[in-house]
Amino acid sequence: MTDERCRAGSGKTNSLVGSASMSHTETTVCRVWREVLGPATFGDAPETGATSRPDADEDLLALDISSLDVVRVLSSLRRELGQRIPLATMFEHPTVRSLAAKVDAVAAGTESF
Repeated sequence: MTDERCRAGSGKTNSLVGSASMSHTETTVCRVWREVLGPATFGDAPETGATSRPDADEDLLALDISSLDVVRVLSSLRRELGQRIPLATMFEHPTVRSLAAKVDAVAAGTESF
């Protein structure tokens, strides 16, 4: 199932999750962020149907979130992606795109955490 509430970023605001412009890992990272932080964090207004999709290049740590939220994201990503992502990696790669790229590089064996 795709989550159409995330944008591909880099000026591709009409490219939704599940499109060719986002990898499987980017889709997963974006979905986990939305699940943990909730739609209100991204300016969604259910009563009007308006949504503000997180951008793949948006610094998600710049949002008003708690350290517990970051730990929840890490826990969910570990479960979803099967990788133990260190806390420092979240701060080094605070966007959907950069974190997904790091996770993919570690999975491919070309980088490490």
